[in-house]
Amino acid sequence: MESYLSFYLLSFLALTKTAHTVEQTPSFVRVKAGQSATITCIGDLEDFDGVYLKRRFVEKEYVLYVHKSGKMTIGKNYTDRMKTEGDVKKCTITISNLTESDSDGYFCEFGKLVMETGQVLNITASGTLILVQEEVKKVTCPLVDPNPPSSSLQLTPTLMIVTSLAAVCVLMLCIVALIIWQLPNIKKWFAKQRSQQATHDTVYEEMAKSRYSP
Repeated sequence: MESYLSFYLLSFLALTKTAHTVEQTPSFVRVKAGQSATITCIGDLEDFDGVYLKRRFVEKEYVLYVHKSGKMTIGKNYTDRMKTEGDVKKCTITISNLTESDSDGYFCEFGKLVMETGQVLNITASGTLILVQEEVKKVTCPLVDPNPPSSSLQLTPTLMIVTSLAAVCVLMLCIVALIIWQLPNIKKWFAKQRSQQATHDTVYEEMAKSRYSP
């Protein structure tokens, strides 16, 4: 946007007053978003009926029309943003609350009805380039401590006790889990032992009976 409008700024500087009858100042205005820009339109012809302020290049629309009676007509995109001072021969126009989309070339155009011919004579000034720049938000980065505290844990007595208790709890959980896992095998082993013991007792009883029988 800036490079595009800068081209027209160079064109403005090369222009001269049209027939030395109208003047417009300043030729270039650079503002930040939310700020205002002021343009002065001066015409040295008698009996001007009014003066327009028009946009060109980026948008083509009328911004404002001031009649010699003092009546003012404001473009739909500039309601509540326009302020004027003076009369048609020297009119100071202020556009407030500018945004980046307002960047463009603005031209004062004086109009006069020629009674002899019935035609309207329009005389356009050299123009004002308004460049609106969005304000860049500053991002504050947190300061980095060049000597950060050590991330290693300090072994205090309390921490040692807590660590020991945690280790004991983990060990007990492992033992319980192992017992639960091996519980079927343990039951089988005890059942086998009881079976062998019962068999042994039965054999012993049979031998005893045979020994003491007549």
